Amino acid sequence: MENVLLLEIKQLYDSLVAAPYGEYVHGYGTQKPNGFKYKSNAQTLFNKVVELNEKCRPSYIDEQTIFQLSHTLEKEVEHVVGTYEEAIKPNAAQKRWQELDDKMNRATRQIHLDIYSLLSYIEETSHE
Repeated sequence: MENVLLLEIKQLYDSLVAAPYGEYVHGYGTQKPNGFKYKSNAQTLFNKVVELNEKCRPSYIDEQTIFQLSHTLEKEVEHVVGTYEEAIKPNAAQKRWQELDDKMNRATRQIHLDIYSLLSYIEETSHE
């Protein structure tokens, strides 16, 4: 159970890291980044971290980690969504897409800091 959740968390984190580059859709090419999908993946990541904590009680996750991740979702990830809504408006400047890219990277860095011990544990166990 724990290994499955760890794998899902790693995949979700990797999707957040890749989000600023858009997504390849067969037949259409690379689509621009999507703020709503980013938020959905971040929320799912949070839910998986909470589920892992409740079911397995690992030593590398504590209540402070969950609180910090929750705070990041409320602040940084919501800024990503707001910037995305501005970027998709008709006649929006290319600068809005660059701002979206910057905010996605900033939010992902903060998520990395929030769950650093969890990501470190995943890296350690993947090399065994």
